[in-house]
Amino acid sequence: LGRLVASNHLSLSEKLSLYGKLFRRALANKPSRARHANTLYHLAGYFTKKINPKEKNHLLQLIERYRQGRLELRTLLELLKSLALRFEESYILRQRYLNPFPEELF
Repeated sequence: LGRLVASNHLSLSEKLSLYGKLFRRALANKPSRARHANTLYHLAGYFTKKINPKEKNHLLQLIERYRQGRLELRTLLELLKSLALRFEESYILRQRYLNPFPEELF
């Protein structure tokens, strides 16, 4: 979608129309465990130099367990949120990924 927005080949109305179609298509596809795991690894990267090697290994093992279907996503989201709070990673704390739903739904 970023390339579409940056493109100089389409008018604004054409961009808006195409953007809407592509955005709806993207939201229609449920993310796979592998894609979630990729995102979790990316988020974990913010902490790997701040936590000790045993904590890092534990975190990476948990992500792998999630990828294999042996752990719930919510568990990792809470762990990553705790790390973000501990290390005051405001960028991570602002990410909707850590809080995708209203608390009442859990």
